[in-house]
Amino acid sequence: MDECDGTTAEITDHVKTGSPEDEDGQPVEPTFCIIQMSTITATYGYALEDLVEARVAAWNWVGMSMYSEANEDGALARTVPQAPDPPTEGEETSETQLQVDWTDVVGNKDGNSPVTSYSLWWDNGDDSVEPETELINDDVRTYIITGLVPGSYRFKVRAHNIYGPGEWSDIATIRASFVPDVVATMTVALNSPDEG
Repeated sequence: MDECDGTTAEITDHVKTGSPEDEDGQPVEPTFCIIQMSTITATYGYALEDLVEARVAAWNWVGMSMYSEANEDGALARTVPQAPDPPTEGEETSETQLQVDWTDVVGNKDGNSPVTSYSLWWDNGDDSVEPETELINDDVRTYIITGLVPGSYRFKVRAHNIYGPGEWSDIATIRASFVPDVVATMTVALNSPDEG
């Protein structure tokens, strides 16, 4: 490990085609400083889509050069995904099953890194049972839970990317229920205008 502008980071040597040559005609091996994105955002306070700026200096047996100017383009800061919209009730919800749907985390809400999976949290609405969480592939936007009794259930969802799990959505309450039976008989009574 070496120091990278005040941050301890892994220094990786890498020979690239077309690298500059030294005075003996030998390729100069560029050195890359690798800093975890979590360090860039947490330690240095970079926010989503901030330009990650870097300056470099060279050392030899005589001493150290001055630092270069900071880059003006390049990598943007990335983070975990932001909270998605709350889940919604799907069309296949009945008295014994719930279909839960949610929308993609799109634009920069994905933290500038593709979503790798989703977590779905749910319980029966009164904290009397341990909540369930299912990890769902990144291309799935609906989930069906079967074997339920009629009642209200609470759901929330969050997205994951390579930097970790994002924020949970707001909680949505979805009811496992059924269409009521047909009314057997109906009585109609008419009131005269005098009776109000």
